[in-house]
Amino acid sequence: MIDPAVAATCTETGLTEGSHCSVCNKILIAQKVVSSTNHTEVIDPAVAATCTETGLTEGSHCSVCNKILVAQKTVSALNHSFTNYISNDDATCTEDGTKTAKCDRCDVTDTQSDEGSAKGHTSVVDAAVAPTYSSVGLTEGSHCADCGLVFKEQEVIPALVPDTNVDFHLNQTGVLSSHRVDVATGAQKDAPALQAVTSAYTNFSGLTVFHGTLANGERIMTVALIGSDGISKVDITLNVVVNTDVVAGYRLMLVNADGTETELSVGSGNGKSSFALNFANGAQIIHLVPIAE
Repeated sequence: MIDPAVAATCTETGLTEGSHCSVCNKILIAQKVVSSTNHTEVIDPAVAATCTETGLTEGSHCSVCNKILVAQKTVSALNHSFTNYISNDDATCTEDGTKTAKCDRCDVTDTQSDEGSAKGHTSVVDAAVAPTYSSVGLTEGSHCADCGLVFKEQEVIPALVPDTNVDFHLNQTGVLSSHRVDVATGAQKDAPALQAVTSAYTNFSGLTVFHGTLANGERIMTVALIGSDGISKVDITLNVVVNTDVVAGYRLMLVNADGTETELSVGSGNGKSSFALNFANGAQIIHLVPIAE
């Protein structure tokens, strides 16, 4: 009867095939011991730990029986390492900005508040603007150059209002009488407003002519060049033309600063009358003196 062979293992001996008598059990072919084969070691390579994943130490096992010869041990995850933070340049005047670092081992980034990075305000002066006759002005102010916050608001200064009033004297039989008239509107303080002479013209802009009666009953004509800044003083002699009916029956006496009067030469024709005036001293006052019959 056959005694079957027993295969050796890594740790156990085996037996060769033998035989014996099935009746008397006499061993006919003795089985011989076969030595154990021992383990066949293979390396289980180490696995490097990452910032977020655990790793393993190097180990080994038998490739035949899979018995673990050297157990692999778990290596803890390394966690991220952020050491070099760089400002994101996003701070404002009043709020801290942020800073960002890249992990020393991987591409993960970390952003956090950059404490104390608020820049503070940068004050700049808003220069005052002087008003003119055609535009308003502004007081001096200030604001932040970065965020625009107004520290001192500029206030509007009204545009200049030109003074177009003219004071003058009339010499009436040796007695000077004082008068004031607005040569831009014809307004008088103590008498009805003078009337505009719409027919008047000259070859210079801004000509404004009024005529009418003063509070004392005397008649006058005002002639002025009015600009955006009021009465213009221009050293130029202009020929002023009006409808003849405006001056008909009157001598035109130019009123001087001292109250004396100088008669103007008047040319007439085709329903128009003209006279020359110089505007170096501004507005001119003409006393309309009736021509004696």
